[in-house]
Amino acid sequence: MTSENNIKVSVILPVYNVDQYLKECLDSIVNQTLKDIEIICINDGSTDSSLAILNEYAKKDNRFIVFSQENQGQGVARNNGVEIAKGKYIQFIDPDDWIELNMLETLYNFAEEHNSQVVKFNYTEYNDYSGKYKQQEFVKQIQEEYNYDLNETPYYTWRILKKDCLSGLDLHVWAHFYQTEFIKSNKIRFAPSKHGEDHLFADGAIVLANKIDYLNKYLYFYRIRTGSSVRIKSDINFCVFDNINLLKEFLIKNKLFDELQDEWKSYAQKVITWHYGQIPDESIKRFEDMCLQYYSSEKEFKKFLKEMKTKRDFFEQIFSLKNEYKGAIKYKVVTILGIPFYIKPKKKEKANG
Repeated sequence: MTSENNIKVSVILPVYNVDQYLKECLDSIVNQTLKDIEIICINDGSTDSSLAILNEYAKKDNRFIVFSQENQGQGVARNNGVEIAKGKYIQFIDPDDWIELNMLETLYNFAEEHNSQVVKFNYTEYNDYSGKYKQQEFVKQIQEEYNYDLNETPYYTWRILKKDCLSGLDLHVWAHFYQTEFIKSNKIRFAPSKHGEDHLFADGAIVLANKIDYLNKYLYFYRIRTGSSVRIKSDINFCVFDNINLLKEFLIKNKLFDELQDEWKSYAQKVITWHYGQIPDESIKRFEDMCLQYYSSEKEFKKFLKEMKTKRDFFEQIFSLKNEYKGAIKYKVVTILGIPFYIKPKKKEKANG
């Protein structure tokens, strides 16, 4: 059994109704080349066999810590995991994803060598429906958006990449490796919402880290699947306003809001745009009224509304042909006289990674 004083990495895994994928994820964790880890699994009110699978693994491996909570979302689950984490570093993993078998050892050694508070690394998207893999090139993204060469200088800070630093960088927490003391001492936590909850944590780490070290290796497999984070029209998207304000409070508390006010405003407007299309028609006026506070003038706000309403352009309702994703599946959507027809592609077998 790993001694509490010798736990190198705390893996935090929020679990909700993923029994179809969970074993693949857990196998990639328990077979890590780094053995001095703890595996904190938070069952977030699953109604399938996910909890039974977690208990099955826990009986065989004493590095597992399994507990259950009522369904409150990934944010609350991860916060509970952070509270009990005893490892020197924290790695978040989503239960329908999986990781390279040397991932934790590679990240631990790199973080130790560079005295890292946060390590950013690469990941590969796997489309569960098409069976295709796609590597996400963070180096290329930063080069294109900020004209900054991570190959030459393998670290960054928000002060180096200031413009849109709260919305333009990678906000996936599972694509980062965090020093536990840094997270706990700065009280960096997730928003207690069920949508966009990870932005508060990701941005909190971005603005408080003395630097974010970059490791140019692909270590994580992110599964795009039907049923995961599927965007549907729902009033749950009103949580965006709470998330925006929680980030503002965090920046004020850490005496950074004056410096980052423009970036916060840009962040607020971007996430409002991301959520706008997911608001039910009967709630759209209330949503728009709440948006107004994040715009400096009525003219600016009217420009936003015009852009949003353009997406519901009348002519597109008469006839259009476009691609649309539902989960992992890319449909051809033909709209004739306002009626959409979805053409589903043929399913492919999973390719070997």
